[in-house]
Amino acid sequence: SYADLSWSGALGSNVLIKRNGSTIATTANDGAYTDNLGKNPSGDYTYEVCESDGSACSDSVTVGF
Repeated sequence: SYADLSWSGALGSNVLIKRNGSTIATTANDGAYTDNLGKNPSGDYTYEVCESDGSACSDSVTVGF
């Protein structure tokens, strides 16, 4: 199962992807990221996209499986 994230408006060449408050990836600021959650995810996952220095983050969004 996957969660496909998309964003716009972030500054810099990289962004941080946070899931449930923890950084899971630093990725290119190209507006898209796919989080592989494995075969049998369950529960809710809350995501934010943050500036690479952590100074600002998007509003959070929650997906459920």
